[in-house]
Amino acid sequence: MVITAYAVSSCAAAGLRTVTPSNTPPDISHRMATGTRAHAGITMGGSGYLGHEIVAPADGVVVSVTSGKRSGNQVRIHHGLDANKRDIYTEHFHVHELFVKEGDKVKRGQTIGSIGETGARVFSHHYHYVVLYREESPRNYIALDPGDYWFGIDQYKEKLGKGLDIGPFVITCFDANVNYPKEPIRFTYPVKCK
Repeated sequence: MVITAYAVSSCAAAGLRTVTPSNTPPDISHRMATGTRAHAGITMGGSGYLGHEIVAPADGVVVSVTSGKRSGNQVRIHHGLDANKRDIYTEHFHVHELFVKEGDKVKRGQTIGSIGETGARVFSHHYHYVVLYREESPRNYIALDPGDYWFGIDQYKEKLGKGLDIGPFVITCFDANVNYPKEPIRFTYPVKCK
């Protein structure tokens, strides 16, 4: 895989800068209002990205597909337990052209929909990607930092911890030729490598 251009963003982890794959819509999170669960993750898109493919970031089961007034079409995928024994989910808001339904098993890299403009107050084509865990109450989901769940992040943080100057972390897009480990739960960016 050859990546020639990047978009730089940041995560909540101190000193951690991330670089998204070159073929992904821009990270526009910094332009979005905070205070909602959808905005606790990553917002990507912009003018000209209507219909851009969204893929599952890891294997899982679609536990809900809903349509809300503000969030538009929303897909929630359960990916299993993380190292802390928490049920981990990804949530995808403003999904256009849904290709999954509740109960579907999905594989990493499988198309689940596309970037759209569903929901209220959507001013440009964009999409929200959120990593969550479920608390004891079945309806109480807490947003997590997506930066803690990227594929390869553990090795990167280990090098940072040793004081190595290794530059920003390059988030991996989905590559069909890579055999991704099932544990611990780690996600690829919700786009296919080109």
